[in-house]
This record gives sequence, C-alpha cells and structure tokens, in this order.
Amino acid sequence: MANGVVGWMWWLTVMAYGGTAVLCAIRALQLRPVSARASGIWWLLAASMLLLGINKQGNLVGRLTTQGRLLAWAGNWYQARVGVQVVLVGLVSLLTVGLLAVLLWRLRPLTAVQKTAVAGVVYLLGFALLRAVSLHAMDVFLFRPVGGIYPNWVLELGGITLVAVAALNGGKRPLSTRTAKENL
Repeated sequence: MANGVVGWMWWLTVMAYGGTAVLCAIRALQLRPVSARASGIWWLLAASMLLLGINKQGNLVGRLTTQGRLLAWAGNWYQARVGVQVVLVGLVSLLTVGLLAVLLWRLRPLTAVQKTAVAGVVYLLGFALLRAVSLHAMDVFLFRPVGGIYPNWVLELGGITLVAVAALNGGKRPLSTRTAKENL
C-alpha cells in the first residue's frame, strides 16, 4: 500500500476523532437546558474524543511503544519481551472491560444510546493501549491489508463511528428523573 494512502487514512482518522468530538459537544449544548447531567456526560465524551484525536495525531501511543522498546533494549530483556507483552495485553484487556463495567454500572440512568457512546470511547481507549503493547501477532493482523484495507482502519473508524452515531441520536431522551441518591 502506498504511503500516501496510509497518510491520508491517518488524517481521515484524526479528522473523524475531531468531528466526533464536535458532535458530542453539540449534543452537550443541546441537552444543557434539559439535563445538566446528560450534558456533562456528553462534554466528557467530547473531551475524550478530542484527547484520543490528539493522541492519534501526535502518535503518542507510538512514542510510548518506542520508549518501551528502548527500555527493553537497555535492560537487556528485549528478546524476552513477549512474556511482558502478553501480561500487558491481559492487563489492558481486564482494565478496559473493568472500566466499561464500572462506568456502565455507575451511569445506569443513561439511555442506551448514551451507554453506547461511553462503550465506544472505552473501546477506543482500550484499542489504543493494546496497539501500544505491540505484540507481533497483533501487528501482523492490524497492519496487513486485506483487499487494500487495513483491519486497524476498520476497527478504529468503527469505534469512532459508534460514538458519532450515538452523538447524532443521543439527545432524544434525557437521563431519567430519579433522585440524586438513585443516580449515584
């Protein structure tokens, strides 16, 4: 695949993160007069998408991976890194699933669409961290094109689309009107 296409998709992904952050902010502004809590959730989602976009644009996770690789070389354990990577994949996976479970439990008054947006952001965070661990087998899967399309693009843009579609449809019904104690 030509570098121009890869670079173009990189920027498309960065713009998708930014556009989705804008959609979340618009949803937050629309919900502000109706429900301050729902508006706050959308502001957090907007900030999360913006930070994930900055991460993508600045290749911050790639830099973290490079630093880990240099640390492994300096510590003379680069050849044995697979064990560390497997443990890190397990930890990142557990933390991602755990974070999603805790957030969905704590945010149970959210609508299904809002929960979908939260799940999309947590998925994207976990996906970015899993890419940082950089197991060779995972890289082979993510970065080997199938019919000219990289699975990495489909997985990342799919998560972004999940949040964007939720932002477009997420304001139809605000949070339920439970007491403050029930909403905790």
